Amino acid sequence: MKKFFLALLVIGAVVAPSTGLVFADPVPDPEPSPVTPGASGEQSVDDEIGSFIDDLDGGGVDITEDQALQSLVFTCPLGGDCPGGIIIEQAGLADENRMGIYDIADAGSDPDRVEIFVGGDTDGATESFELFDNGDGTFSVFVGGSDSTVDFDDNAFRVYIENDDNIFFQDDSRNVDGERHVLIFHTEDGGTGDLSGTVVPDHSFIFAFEDLPEGPSDFDYNDFLYHFQIPTTEPPPTGVIPEPGTMLLFGLGGIGAAFSRRRKVSKV
Repeated sequence: MKKFFLALLVIGAVVAPSTGLVFADPVPDPEPSPVTPGASGEQSVDDEIGSFIDDLDGGGVDITEDQALQSLVFTCPLGGDCPGGIIIEQAGLADENRMGIYDIADAGSDPDRVEIFVGGDTDGATESFELFDNGDGTFSVFVGGSDSTVDFDDNAFRVYIENDDNIFFQDDSRNVDGERHVLIFHTEDGGTGDLSGTVVPDHSFIFAFEDLPEGPSDFDYNDFLYHFQIPTTEPPPTGVIPEPGTMLLFGLGGIGAAFSRRRKVSKV
């Protein structure tokens, strides 16, 4: 049984209306189908995330059918602080796994990226990041108030996990094995979850990472759990995936059009 690193990160994006956005952009196309987490003898994401969201929302979560669109893209309000914290870790790759955001405008196999949490960060560690418009078509990324020296070409990002041997992106097509290494979930209701008394805001996104490549991987997606929140007052409706070459944009009034907690995702 492989050792594993389990972390839950809580990030709150402090946004004003129309400043924090979530949108779907096919990667590559069409929208990838949901995957079913594997079993490894460890406690899988089905137990961890399913139980966690059930505890918040009152049950009924299907860990496969309730996955959000894989093509989701996130933005933070320019100059707005996005704080985060590790709630729980367990052994394994805890000293190696590094999690962060990457520039979706960089189409290369090694896109510009910025670490938010690094190996060795432990339970209770907190960090924040900000993006600033440089006025020349680029965006500076600051972590903990310091310039990362990495500039993005877009104020839009996805998430990744990296360790000493591998890096895995939210985009399946960027991964060396072409496999899914992060599952995305959405919960409408906030509250205190069942993992170390975690407090989660309403309308939150949970990312479940698998940190090993095809072969040694068991694909149970319990290695790194990450939580991101963009406030909205409206529940997410059932989503429709955009045709290739188009983009479905969600403002704060309807950010969840692709990812209802209990509604199945529409496929095209």
